[in-house]
Amino acid sequence: MGKKRTKQGDARRPKKATAKKTVKKAVAKKKAMKKPSPKKVKKIPSPIKKKVPLKRAPVAQAKAGKGKAMASKSGKQKGAASSPSPQPVVQEQKPKGSPTQLSMALEEKETKPVFIRPRITRSKSGNLSFQLEYTIRSSPAILYEFLTTPSGLAQWFADSVDITDHHCRFVWEGVEEYATIIDSIPDEYIRYRWDNSDEDEYFEFRITKNEITGDTILTITDFASESELNDQKMLWDSQVKTLIQQIGG
Repeated sequence: MGKKRTKQGDARRPKKATAKKTVKKAVAKKKAMKKPSPKKVKKIPSPIKKKVPLKRAPVAQAKAGKGKAMASKSGKQKGAASSPSPQPVVQEQKPKGSPTQLSMALEEKETKPVFIRPRITRSKSGNLSFQLEYTIRSSPAILYEFLTTPSGLAQWFADSVDITDHHCRFVWEGVEEYATIIDSIPDEYIRYRWDNSDEDEYFEFRITKNEITGDTILTITDFASESELNDQKMLWDSQVKTLIQQIGG
């Protein structure tokens, strides 16, 4: 799109009629300024100008002045080279927030569960296997008691728990569910399977130690359908939160 002309721009640009008048005036002026014929013009003698001798400075003084100018110029260049230009001071960016807020954020980062996306592994019924990791401030031996004994599980996992040999009975608000312990290693992990689930499905508690920080890591493995995956995650988050409160870590 073309630019709109402003009133000031239109005033600067003369119209065609005005331009023609200007050209005619210029031509008439040139005709009037034509030189007269040489016969009618009288030669006027040009005035004689007197030559005024120019005063020149002595050669020695000129050289001395030139030397001083060169010396001052070189001095300025040396001074500029010797004094380096000031470099900008880079200020270190500090995290925003009060010390209390920062400490709370760090504590939240340590205790916040890590949700590992579902694996490609599926059970026969089509459920996905997923894992959740939690940092527990406890020794592996104490944590293992809360994951395997009836008294420990009743404090955070179910209302009441009974374990006979490898058979377990869990009760939630009067509703009973049965499971079987299919594998375990003391202070390391224990694996349960619900009696009404597929043979390749289970839920597992695994205990590991972080070699760098020394923290105890609880990894929970479970199965769920894609539609119930988020609900299962929220359920485990709520139960492990109760577990952490009971342990005191």
